[in-house]
Amino acid sequence: MMANMQAEQKKLDDLVAQMNAAKGPEKVDRIAAAVTEMAAMHKRMSGMMMQGGMMQMHMQGGHTPAPPSKAAPGDHP
Repeated sequence: MMANMQAEQKKLDDLVAQMNAAKGPEKVDRIAAAVTEMAAMHKRMSGMMMQGGMMQMHMQGGHTPAPPSKAAPGDHP
């Protein structure tokens, strides 16, 4: 997993270097490539976090903690 993350970071670093070196109309294409890669990385990382959350919930018996009560102090149900 760490090797994969390092490879993704290197790819993004390369795209950013290409973006910074580009001039004129090519710069727009390089910016788009860098932004597209960042969005894809974010989506993959969010998916991994969601999987981790689902796994944690499964390990807790499928229960999530109840949200805190919204009653004002001094209010009694």
